[in-house]
Amino acid sequence: MGALDYHVFLPIFFDGLRETEDPYRFLAVQGTIELLQAGPSKLIAVIPQIIIPMKSALSTCDPLVVCSVLKTIQFMLSVNPRVGLALAPYYRQILPQLRIFKNVGNRGVDDSIEYDQQQRLNVGDLIVETLEVLQRTGGPEAYHQIKYIIPTYERTEF
Repeated sequence: MGALDYHVFLPIFFDGLRETEDPYRFLAVQGTIELLQAGPSKLIAVIPQIIIPMKSALSTCDPLVVCSVLKTIQFMLSVNPRVGLALAPYYRQILPQLRIFKNVGNRGVDDSIEYDQQQRLNVGDLIVETLEVLQRTGGPEAYHQIKYIIPTYERTEF
């Protein structure tokens, strides 16, 4: 079996994160996760190709889609923390969409508190978690970049 071309397949799967209907949503999420797990060393080279699909998914303003993207970003940073530095130049493209949800407050996808907590579908909490991970992995200027785009973000000490 030949090696997968991450420059082709990862952007396709990231674009699929906009899906809201199963099985398409499931396939996009599962495929993205499996690609991230299988090739963490290949991620940095593909960052420029996944920014537009990531931004498009966040721009849907669909809480379920936004949660999937935020979890994917966190997972991507957990499998290869160096991705944080590679994402930093793109904060101005991907973070403005988060500002919209962060200002709305902590509301879950279906307003079911227990369900939100079990499934990690609370958009506000996921945004804060993601911003903290981006701050931690994005280099010395990450906090200032995040703060410039999302003025309500407060520094987290690690």
